[in-house]
Amino acid sequence: MQRREVLRILAGSAASAALAPLSPSDRLVLGASLHAETRAGAALDQAQLALVSDLAETILPRTETPGALDAGVPAFIDRMLAWWDTAEARDRFIRGLGDIATRLAGTVPRDQVLAALDSATSPGPSSAEEAWARLKSMTVYGYFTSKLVQEEVLHTVILPGRFVGCLPAGG
Repeated sequence: MQRREVLRILAGSAASAALAPLSPSDRLVLGASLHAETRAGAALDQAQLALVSDLAETILPRTETPGALDAGVPAFIDRMLAWWDTAEARDRFIRGLGDIATRLAGTVPRDQVLAALDSATSPGPSSAEEAWARLKSMTVYGYFTSKLVQEEVLHTVILPGRFVGCLPAGG
């Protein structure tokens, strides 16, 4: 099994708790609508968006399939934060993102910082660990609901063939 297959399987369970009440089809519709919108109503400033872009591409880099940047995941995450989150949840994520930036700017190598964030068992509110877990969840969700990935990676038939109701059954 390849990494993208594992991520595809985990995508549904990795979505944030706020999406739990939505059915899979509602999640797909929400994801598609968020991908289609413009930058208006952004939650992240340019430096934060650059960090999200860098981290999203680290989570899902371009290989033989498109990466997170190809699928427009950073803009998707920005819109999720601006339109879906409460102000409190958005502020917690942004504070945690700032903590991630501080840690990455330190002397500890990047891979060790990310490994430490990954190994957190009970991240506190507004922590780098909480923001990292949420970023991974939103990255996977944004990636697999993008039109690019739906068509080119998953080969989803968005509009299936036509229905011809006047044909005899079995013929």
